[in-house]
Amino acid sequence: MVESLDSSSFSSVKYGDVYDSFQLLGMAEMGMLPDFFATRTPYGTPLIGIIFSASGVQKISSTVWDVMEFAAFVKTRIEHPATLRPLKIPLGSVLMCIPPPF
Repeated sequence: MVESLDSSSFSSVKYGDVYDSFQLLGMAEMGMLPDFFATRTPYGTPLIGIIFSASGVQKISSTVWDVMEFAAFVKTRIEHPATLRPLKIPLGSVLMCIPPPF
């Protein structure tokens, strides 16, 4: 049972990498990324996209963007505390800054 769980989680991670590589390929074909991301192998797989996905470049950049988004949230709360916000944070701004334990 444990072996099947391990292999299924491994395949889902690999599927995510393949999906990301085709996303990079599509963005290159639409002109949103440089043309070298549109390079395909003779079998039609996106070569550069797979290399970038497997190396973790996308995961690192995603983490950087998440940190920047959270920093913007905190900065806005500090610089404009009286701004009307229709959606409220359930536990308040101070508790929002405490990272979760998981």
